[in-house]
Amino acid sequence: MLAMFPKLSVGSCMEVTICIITFKRTVGLERLLQSLIHLRFKKSEQPLIEILIVDNDKSMSAKVIADKMKRSLQWPIKYLVEEKRGIPFARNTALANSKNSDYIAFIDDDEIATGLWLDELLYALNKYEADVVGGPVLSLFESPPPDWIFRGGFFDRPRQQTGMIYPFAASGNVLIKSRIINNMSVLFDESFGMAGGTDTDFFLRLHESGYKIVWCNEAIVEEWVPSQRISLQWLLKRSFRKGNSGALYYIKNKNMTHLTNGIKKSVRLLMCFLEFPISLFLSALFWDRLYIMKTMIKTSSILGSLLSTLDMRYEDYKTIK
Repeated sequence: MLAMFPKLSVGSCMEVTICIITFKRTVGLERLLQSLIHLRFKKSEQPLIEILIVDNDKSMSAKVIADKMKRSLQWPIKYLVEEKRGIPFARNTALANSKNSDYIAFIDDDEIATGLWLDELLYALNKYEADVVGGPVLSLFESPPPDWIFRGGFFDRPRQQTGMIYPFAASGNVLIKSRIINNMSVLFDESFGMAGGTDTDFFLRLHESGYKIVWCNEAIVEEWVPSQRISLQWLLKRSFRKGNSGALYYIKNKNMTHLTNGIKKSVRLLMCFLEFPISLFLSALFWDRLYIMKTMIKTSSILGSLLSTLDMRYEDYKTIK
């Protein structure tokens, strides 16, 4: 396979900016930067790399970490502050300061990169002639979770076959050709504010504009999951947020496709409310706790979608997690 797709030559002519948006997560940020020290390249020539940290905390809490890690990393670190609170503002600041690079990568401040993460993204982008490449985010638990977390798969994310064309990507693990940024009138939609979902909206718009987004199953990053997330309450909130923010995209882009999706969501909502008491009764009868939780989480997501149609936004990112 490698003979068919020779080593990608990027060398001195190709530049990659790794963008990190952070807000009061100094421990996670330092852990992420430490992981970037171990990046290596087997399928691609090593590019010129710049690390761009956009601190969404006006008190500049991440600056001490950026200054400290400048002495350890082999690549330059640029530190910026975006005082306007909200993920889309910080992401757009990152894009505005990365346009001179050939590629722009995003990774979250509660994640760590595996050694070949960027190598695999670059290789897949070249091999499949893509504009955007996304990859998997695997969970690393801060402390051993209870068995029901694994049995329910509550922190498992979907994974696809490498090279599969995908309609969207997530900003926690993605590589973008920077040239496409110049062709967009709206980048990360700042009207979403603290609601989340701006990355889904951004990449869905890219897909609908004809840009090619592919999956790379080998480009792995790992997310640290703190102990406070291991609860049904947190899972319900996350599901509600995803349903709420996901529906925003369909609401603001009104056409027949999105109308059909809205109708489907309404039908699902009705079915879910009809199913919920029945599920609770049957689950209580046989004491299937896992089924009860999954039904509650599914209901929470659809309820979030419904409230979004009433212009009720769940601004989950106002708080630190």
